Amino acid sequence: MKKRSFILAVILVALLLTSCSLPSELDFLRPAPKTADELFLRVDERMDEQTSLRLDSTIGMKLTVNGTVLTANGTGTTVLIDDGESEYYYYEKMAITVKGAGSEETSVSLDAYHDGRYFLMQTEGETTTRQLMAEMSREEAIALRELKADDSLSGIDFTKCTEKSFEKREDGGYTLDFSGYTAADIATVWDALELDEEIFDHELIDLCLTLEIGKDYLVTELGLRLVFREDGDAPPPEIAVTMALSDYGSAERITEGLTPDGYTEVEDLAVLYRIGELWEAHKTATEDSLLFRLYSTTTVNGRIEDTTSSTCDAVFGRGENGYFQTLTYTGTELGDYTARYESGTCEITGEGSTLTTPMTEKEAREEIEELYDAGYDYSPDKITAISFEDNTYILGVTSMQGDTVTQILGATGATAVTCRESIRVSLGEDDIGWIEFRTEASGYLAGSHVSITLCCFFTFR
Repeated sequence: MKKRSFILAVILVALLLTSCSLPSELDFLRPAPKTADELFLRVDERMDEQTSLRLDSTIGMKLTVNGTVLTANGTGTTVLIDDGESEYYYYEKMAITVKGAGSEETSVSLDAYHDGRYFLMQTEGETTTRQLMAEMSREEAIALRELKADDSLSGIDFTKCTEKSFEKREDGGYTLDFSGYTAADIATVWDALELDEEIFDHELIDLCLTLEIGKDYLVTELGLRLVFREDGDAPPPEIAVTMALSDYGSAERITEGLTPDGYTEVEDLAVLYRIGELWEAHKTATEDSLLFRLYSTTTVNGRIEDTTSSTCDAVFGRGENGYFQTLTYTGTELGDYTARYESGTCEITGEGSTLTTPMTEKEAREEIEELYDAGYDYSPDKITAISFEDNTYILGVTSMQGDTVTQILGATGATAVTCRESIRVSLGEDDIGWIEFRTEASGYLAGSHVSITLCCFFTFR
């Protein structure tokens, strides 16, 4: 199951991100809000004034796949202290347990800034997959958090919906409800969640947001529920998040585990997210020029026994006649050829012949997407180590193609199989020069040392 690091919590926090400010001391002079929009504005103003707060979150998910029930349940704690001048502290720890098909796995992540150090930690089951730490200033830590933030939902105003209501409670507080979102906003949320469509095969049709608000206009609880259409034999997925907010202006630091012990110190944590941002920009670009190369090498006792290599030189963009692209392939199973698309037609030239076929722009773009799909994807959360040699970042990584390559080698009867995965990146001043995804597996077969190396290489021009 593809998991995303509490992106649902980001949806909730997005409700609090607009910046207005009205001194709270004047609240008693203002009339009580008469509409849901007026209430939300008053809440937003009060939230913006706070210098610290604590959030305790829970997430619950349940879905049925081919008759098997899968569940994911998580808890998290977030503490933010920021006086806007010198004091800055951030702490977020989350644990998610996934159960189903007779298995259970718990992952824990920690993201924190304390006492001039930024900490990143991740565990999968009983294994700690990464512990990275870097010294940085308050300003650098804030910039890193902004770089890490997912902005895919920034274009949505979660108060713009057709169903909104509020009621005043007996204790002087309020309950505020939002639902009835546009198809465009729902599609944006769906894309941001990056849920596997083969597993989540029910249509997402709405979001239900509930805010519990104190009489001081500070949020005490945020709730989010995703609503899926009920169709097919399987019941629709159930996904809900609740966040309790407290300790406004008095939140205390959590310092347990925030020491250098056990952490690998690196010079630049921000580079992980800068690379991710640049990589995503290329993946979604409507105009670009790149060289893609896919190759593999098999060695026995250090001697190369087999090698394969194929390339694609790709240029695409928009001209006078609309979208165009030219893909020049070499070393493929179909031989060497060039595919040119423009104005609804694809012309394929190779082996002394030319074939012309109708093609839509969407179909043409899918060929570019296939180049990226042929390689591995980049995820900052998978990076376990960082080094810098010869103007190249070398990133240790987990969960790319290691299991697949290890199985391939193990199927030959090889023993003592090990695997190492890495990403190598050359960064220019404001872009990626090239990026290589590499998987190396090795073992012993009939007394000989055997290794397989798979590489996917992108050069951007």
